[in-house]
Amino acid sequence: MARYLGIVSYDGSYFKGWAIQPNLATIQGLLEQSFSLIIGRKIKVIGSGRTDKGVHAINQTFHVDINGEINLNLLIRKINQLIKPHCIVKTLVLVNDSFHARFQVKTKVYEYLINCGNLNPLQFNYVWQLNQQLDLEKLKADATLFLGKKNFLSFSSSIHTDSIRTISKITIQKETNQLVRLTFFGSGFLRSQVRMIVACLVNLNTNKMALETVAKLFEHPKKGSCVVKAPSCGLYLKTVVYEK
Repeated sequence: MARYLGIVSYDGSYFKGWAIQPNLATIQGLLEQSFSLIIGRKIKVIGSGRTDKGVHAINQTFHVDINGEINLNLLIRKINQLIKPHCIVKTLVLVNDSFHARFQVKTKVYEYLINCGNLNPLQFNYVWQLNQQLDLEKLKADATLFLGKKNFLSFSSSIHTDSIRTISKITIQKETNQLVRLTFFGSGFLRSQVRMIVACLVNLNTNKMALETVAKLFEHPKKGSCVVKAPSCGLYLKTVVYEK
């Protein structure tokens, strides 16, 4: 039995999330079905983590265990014939048997895209159509509130036994087409954490939320205390980095 690390890219608009759900289209379900069909036995796909309905991935990672010698290029082509066009396996590489796609993650990078310009019907599934200008310098200043090791339970939509997370860096860029790109670097993220932070930053920027409100969310951590959440369509899992 050999273990392989895979990288998959997908358009979350066409799926109900990563995790398998009965009678629903999910990325994990599609991959397991396709690998199992080609290999000829039940194959379990373990991802680096879950993404919610509508969330996209540029480089989501997973591992699979497969018996026998494998022509990886041929396997990738066969898999992609079954899962395209909204999901594509980019690479498969042999790794140590002890490798785990979820438990050995060092850093995850998420991007969130906001369109501050005119509404664009071709972008509705891929950016938050805010249709409102943002103060970039204020965004950057307010983003520092979320940096470092903190209890992010208030910024999660599910219960966690350990809600301490570290966000090491947040970068914010405005591009020429009125697109604002927020990039989050961290060791791991709670469910909905990035989307709730983005919504807070936008509300702070538009004077719909006070800095004191954010401070209280950290002072009194409670699941779902942050009642604002940015749309899933603007969120992308960009990169997953592992310990060498």
